[in-house]
Amino acid sequence: MRRPSKVGVSLAVTVFGPRLLTACADETGADTPPGAISSTAAGSPATGEASAEPAEAALNVAVDAATGTVVPAGEVEQARAAGIPVYVPSTGGDGVVVRRGDPLPELLVNDQRSLIPASYEIGAPLPAGTAQGNNQATEAFMGLSTRVAAIRTLGLIDNGVIASTSYSIGVTGGDIDETRAINKEIAGSYPSKEAALAALQPTVDQYGLAILDLT
Repeated sequence: MRRPSKVGVSLAVTVFGPRLLTACADETGADTPPGAISSTAAGSPATGEASAEPAEAALNVAVDAATGTVVPAGEVEQARAAGIPVYVPSTGGDGVVVRRGDPLPELLVNDQRSLIPASYEIGAPLPAGTAQGNNQATEAFMGLSTRVAAIRTLGLIDNGVIASTSYSIGVTGGDIDETRAINKEIAGSYPSKEAALAALQPTVDQYGLAILDLT
């Protein structure tokens, strides 16, 4: 039996951090250049008092919050830093807690289905925006610290149109290097959904994963 071809995926994310420069004025009314500190702004030598650091807002989501718990947009990074696995949709906004093996929240499923075609029309060109949707779907999982197994339909192109379809499987989310290693063993193209699920099931059982069905 011929083993399905393996598919490797390489991901790259670039984060841009804008620099904010501000100017302030000292007691004489003269402007202080950006990045400089005036003697009065730094605190009076007579008192020697330092300005108080603003207190970090309390996290309103419990560390052991259950799958489906909504995490306000302003608390997503704080929740992730506390070890809470949070999925944020491609459109941004509030996130949702996703625990490994639990039924997947509708927010995650609906977001991914809005980006990945469930089927393709034979003889038709690849739907517009398919590549962008694939990228957005991948990026949405980049911040999720728990793994999810997935199955999706592939459209195979010949002479600019969909010639046939197949099914692919894989694991997404979690540590990138570990997830890549798992996918190296299982990722591939399968002629039927049944064959793809059969190949995916041992990984689902081994890691206790939920399956995201995008077909």
